[in-house]
Amino acid sequence: MRRVVVGLDVEGRSTVVRSDSSLARVERPSGAVVEELWRVEHLPAGRSDDGSSAGEMASSPPPGGLSWRAFTIPPAAGEGVALTLSGSSDLFLLTVVSGAAVLVLESGAVALDRGDAVVLPGHMHAWRNPHAVDCVIVTTVVRLSH
Repeated sequence: MRRVVVGLDVEGRSTVVRSDSSLARVERPSGAVVEELWRVEHLPAGRSDDGSSAGEMASSPPPGGLSWRAFTIPPAAGEGVALTLSGSSDLFLLTVVSGAAVLVLESGAVALDRGDAVVLPGHMHAWRNPHAVDCVIVTTVVRLSH
């Protein structure tokens, strides 16, 4: 996935300041891949915050921060791609951008297709992709401060 970052040039006009594919990336044993598109350590973020990251990826942003990520689930990803949550203070805002997957919850499951959006406030869940193509989900993870 390529990340394009817009900023200002020396004359104060909008311009592309970064265009790259060097994203922080984690591949899980199931074959699922998580790529971090942007990370903000503290909200509110400023226009000059450089939230790009290319090294290691933390499991969650710090309290009051957020991560914007792409999550790719390969076909037939076993019984489920379990996500370990760092606690109930994480809020996941997800949108399926391609393919389809099944969100598995403690009391059942829901099939999701391209365009579906999910609000997941830190509850236990797992993912399955019983289809023939990858499912790509873009998610914003917000670590609520208490």
